[in-house]
Amino acid sequence: MDAKSKSLFIKLMSMTTSSHDGEALVAIRKANAILAEANVNWEEFLAALDQSKSSYMTPPSKRPQAKRDPTEFHDVDAKHHDSTTIDIMFEKAFDRTPSGSSFYEFLQSVHDYYVQRGYHTDKQYQAIRRAAR
Repeated sequence: MDAKSKSLFIKLMSMTTSSHDGEALVAIRKANAILAEANVNWEEFLAALDQSKSSYMTPPSKRPQAKRDPTEFHDVDAKHHDSTTIDIMFEKAFDRTPSGSSFYEFLQSVHDYYVQRGYHTDKQYQAIRRAAR
């Protein structure tokens, strides 16, 4: 789902609270059409929201910090940890990948790795970068 569709989807969800039944019904039908266009059903959509409390859309300051082993060596220069760039790449990659596909699951696992550790390896970074193009 692209950014424009997401924005419209959010607006439509707000319209479902209308006291005018016709307006609320049209809003939910249009929201269903957006999901169908993205090839996602409600169950998949809601599962994706629940799947990660630390979504790529969650600001870095609000993400839970992973506990690190102080004895573990971290070569920061060899790892990618620019959260702004990585968040944008994840958003684009997830938008372009059908949910439920094996590559979507791969993206999710790489995202989980990033959330837990706060960085990506060079190979992970390159894979996300290619997926975001």
